[in-house]
Amino acid sequence: MGQVSDNAAMGHVSKEMQPVALRSIKKVVRTSTPLEREIECIEGLRQFSQKPPVEVSGRVSVLTPTTASRARFHEQLWQCFVDQTWPDKELVVVETYTHNQRPSEVFTKLVKAGEKRLKYLAIEVDENGDFTVGAKRNLTVLMSSGQYCVHFDDDDLYATVYVERMVSEIRQRSLVALTLSAWHNFFESRDRCGYSTPGCWEPEDHEEYEGILYGYGFSYVYLRALALYFPYPNLAFAEDAPFMLKLREKMGASRVGLKEDVEGLCLHIVHSTSSTPDPAVETMLTEGELNGLVVSESTACRLHLQRPWFRSLWTSC
Repeated sequence: MGQVSDNAAMGHVSKEMQPVALRSIKKVVRTSTPLEREIECIEGLRQFSQKPPVEVSGRVSVLTPTTASRARFHEQLWQCFVDQTWPDKELVVVETYTHNQRPSEVFTKLVKAGEKRLKYLAIEVDENGDFTVGAKRNLTVLMSSGQYCVHFDDDDLYATVYVERMVSEIRQRSLVALTLSAWHNFFESRDRCGYSTPGCWEPEDHEEYEGILYGYGFSYVYLRALALYFPYPNLAFAEDAPFMLKLREKMGASRVGLKEDVEGLCLHIVHSTSSTPDPAVETMLTEGELNGLVVSESTACRLHLQRPWFRSLWTSC
């Protein structure tokens, strides 16, 4: 047997002596995504930064940022989620609470019960130091594993086929993102329902028009992969439009779609603590028309609208 050199015996194999396959291996260094870097630069959120989970093809991640002060909506949110007909889904919730509040009782119980479809993160914050909605949206994206991200606002109502219809439309039209351009609003203070369309807005210029058209995040659906590279701005209000308009800029206007919700897949609830002003409406619905919306068939909607009706209010105008 021939002698083995000292270098070889010590593990120092020359390049000439290495097998070809070994020489072709290159070290792969993973670089963080812009979304990860955005979260890492926010004081207080850095500790929650993580490597994004492996994406699961066909899975939908329903994303919701919330606070303990909105706990009254959490049961409704969970009901809207579980009733979705889409089979492979997860709900990702990031909630903030202060020292004199408690994390969501609804989501805490679900976690303790081992609910695997829920990813829930509760973060204690100072009374005057909450994270922005944009930051919390980014964190929900980072925690998600679905191919598609679907926004559910905690106070709005979504038909059982909402996810199915929206994701199917993205696929059929080869879009990267989709949002509603016309939708139904329920005004709690008046027990009235109205339909909003672009025709009833009065923007000052084209920039404001596009901001309204693409700026209502309660109906956003998009590919998770893009959100990892084009994160939401760190804004407490109106963080939605810059995100969606950035996708249009980068991917092309034809890849970011609009959908007029004529059948009532979603009911946008307007109440005293809503973060946006009352939207303008083109037409008001009768009680019968409200009951004819697709969303009215959902359990969450029936529970939400169980109250004495004042039929004199339900007249067309």
